[in-house]
Amino acid sequence: MGKGENEMSNNDSKEVSIVAFPKSGIAYNEALYQALESQGVKVTEGVFAGRWLLKNLKKFDSVHLHWPSFFYATKKGMLSEVIAFIKFCLFLLYIKIKCSSLYWTAHNLYPHNPSSTPFIDKIARWLVILLCSKVFVHRETAAKTLINEFPLVKSKLKIIEHGSWVDYYPKTITRVKARSYFNIAEDQTVYLFIGLCSKYKNVHLLTEAFEYLPNNSMLLIAGKFQDQDYYKKVIASLGKITEKKFHIEATFIPDEKLQNYLLACDVVVLPYEESLTSGAAVLALGFGRPVIAPKLGYLTDIITDDCGILYHPNEIKELVSAMEKFPTRKYSECKILENAYALTWDSACDALK
Repeated sequence: MGKGENEMSNNDSKEVSIVAFPKSGIAYNEALYQALESQGVKVTEGVFAGRWLLKNLKKFDSVHLHWPSFFYATKKGMLSEVIAFIKFCLFLLYIKIKCSSLYWTAHNLYPHNPSSTPFIDKIARWLVILLCSKVFVHRETAAKTLINEFPLVKSKLKIIEHGSWVDYYPKTITRVKARSYFNIAEDQTVYLFIGLCSKYKNVHLLTEAFEYLPNNSMLLIAGKFQDQDYYKKVIASLGKITEKKFHIEATFIPDEKLQNYLLACDVVVLPYEESLTSGAAVLALGFGRPVIAPKLGYLTDIITDDCGILYHPNEIKELVSAMEKFPTRKYSECKILENAYALTWDSACDALK
């Protein structure tokens, strides 16, 4: 075998190594990198600290970013944020020097919790796009939204799939058992909101819409509130409801308890104000539950007629209409699960290798 053939063989067998920011602590990242590692790719948790970066970054082939604002959104005032942003810029430049590739997965158009410093979020995204080798986005509608806001991204954009969580979370109880936790009658139609209860997710709009539904309707809300004023607003809205049943669990829901809510409900409602990607929608489909959601981004592509109902965003009449329409429709749990199983991590893994 000649020298050229030996070099080709060595290159083919070289282990691909990626440093992820972050690797763990978020379900999407953990599931993605678990799939990637099963294909022989080494993934390491990145540490955003000068000493660690100087010592370790040159060891990796590529860096994978997810939420740029995590690096500079200090919430300690404008000066602190600007200093953190400068460090972030230096970090990006150092990546370009030491690693062959920089990747960004655009989970959202802008941070859901905007920075206090004017324009810094937009500048950060332009800079990431400028320095990136590839930018990943979930499905075509989200890609169009991203290109419309950041035309420069078009030449670097790679459309990937959001993998399924069908077998990721525990599913060990029956629907009957799940509904018994909340004393739900068989004839009640149960609407569920699940996930972090941020302002942009329009939980208050859901509670207002719920007032207009028939008395055999029930509302479950499960998720942590970061803003106490917003929590009070939602509670005040629920306080007006006297003839219908509701239950709110305003805290982080552990993985093993997600099944209690998702198996007890009839439909998951995600009344988001804006959305590029939605892990909650993928979660719902993974439990065989239909979804009511606005016509936004990724939701437009995965919520088909056999998986739920789409409505015009931020319109309470449209949301009420969709929620009223739901009990008149029939959905197949098997069909929804079939669609969920079709969502794999393969395209994301291929793009990162």
